[in-house]
Amino acid sequence: TIAGIKEASIVSDWSKRRARGERVPIDPPSMNGDGSVTETARMGRIDSPAGRKMAALDAEKAAKKKAEEQRLAAIEAAKQAKEAAKAQALAEKEAAKAQAVAAKEAARAAKEAPVATATIAAPTEAQPAETQAASADESRVTKLKNKLLGMFGG
Repeated sequence: TIAGIKEASIVSDWSKRRARGERVPIDPPSMNGDGSVTETARMGRIDSPAGRKMAALDAEKAAKKKAEEQRLAAIEAAKQAKEAAKAQALAEKEAAKAQAVAAKEAARAAKEAPVATATIAAPTEAQPAETQAASADESRVTKLKNKLLGMFGG
């Protein structure tokens, strides 16, 4: 029958792939009465030199693929680190600029602020004793100042 020929062809293909050492279903595929093919889910290789060679090639391909993925991940991580450093430098620059602007504003505000002056009451005649004591203290302070400046070459 035609179904028998198709099933023989499917089994023959499975046998060839198995002989080459490829991963194939453990059991050969079979054809149902309605023409659908049934395969088992369990996959495996034949235990032969061809199977071991194919397994080694597959493992090598998998290792290369994994190494490439790791390399790409490292490149991406380096890019992200570089962008983060750039963003941090930009933020620091903006903060320094903002701080400089704030300092200029503070200086301008200090310049424009009215100067506070203190008024001292004129001494009355009732304070001559205090004035003499203050002048005596002043003369002592002046002497001490001159002595200290003389010690340091001033």
